[in-house]
Amino acid sequence: MNTTAGKSVKASPAATTTYVVTGTDLYLCTGTAAVTVTVDNIPPVANCKNVTIYLNSAGTAGITTADVNNNSTDNCGIASMTVVPDAFTCANSGTNTVVLTVTDVHGNVASCSAVVTVLDTIKPTFTRPPNATLYKDALCAVDDTPSGPAGDVTDEHDNCSTNLQATHTDV
Repeated sequence: MNTTAGKSVKASPAATTTYVVTGTDLYLCTGTAAVTVTVDNIPPVANCKNVTIYLNSAGTAGITTADVNNNSTDNCGIASMTVVPDAFTCANSGTNTVVLTVTDVHGNVASCSAVVTVLDTIKPTFTRPPNATLYKDALCAVDDTPSGPAGDVTDEHDNCSTNLQATHTDV
């Protein structure tokens, strides 16, 4: 195919076509070269899956694209994937919607949503009071208040709570 500068080539979506370009100089010497034109305007297919994650002892958790990607595809190849948001704290306990964005090698973009369920399964910790023996006085009264001889729970800690109130009951 002989062509001159400025001519355009039309191609169908996602078509790869090879053209032969011939150039001729003033002395009728010619040179040819093959030019491959690829047109990709087909977006990727973004597929998401829901996931459950667990907060750590610091009260945080994170996900990656691999956690929510469910075999996303593209006819020409995937260049990148991102997921937003990807970091969670105690404030995010429960269900959260995230968006997976898939970009193909030609800049076409598609996205899908997934549900990330954030769970806090770490039990609070504390120091229990020491064992105690209680005696009744002459009036058959026993001092069993939480700050009395039975002691009190101390050093309460939890990854997602700051104002713990430990209580105890008789068994």
